[in-house]
Amino acid sequence: MNPQQQPTSDPNTWPIVDCESGDVFLGEFVHDCTPQLTDEQKTWPLVECVPTDVFVEPALVLELTVRGDADQGDVALAMAEFLAAVSAREESLGGTGLLFDKRQSRHEKGRVRVVLYPRREPGSRQRLRDLAAWIEGSGSPVVPATVLGERGSFVGCHAIAAA
Repeated sequence: MNPQQQPTSDPNTWPIVDCESGDVFLGEFVHDCTPQLTDEQKTWPLVECVPTDVFVEPALVLELTVRGDADQGDVALAMAEFLAAVSAREESLGGTGLLFDKRQSRHEKGRVRVVLYPRREPGSRQRLRDLAAWIEGSGSPVVPATVLGERGSFVGCHAIAAA
């Protein structure tokens, strides 16, 4: 600060100083609410809550069954190829592709659930219904047999158009 300048209460005139990384709070604030609980409430069992499956419509939900002896790398590649095929099909129906929702998608032993949303909503309800019917099997192969089928990483797929 210039010795001739007098400090003011206007923050716009304050000098800019360098901050060190220790000045930035990157931690987590946790508030303990247990002192406010009654003795009875403190005895209640703790329950883990899982959010409900709420979908923002329209959405396409794919439930895939993984082949028992499938390698994780093969499953990942098959999933990428499968999603590319489904998104390309949605584009051929007049859409602009699909977006993957990581928050709603999950996997457990032998099963994968993928939730996809259309990039463009107008007309998407019918496109997603058509996609679900196409995936469920309209007589033509949806994706190569190396992805879905007895020789593929996935042995089955169930599609639901939440529209």
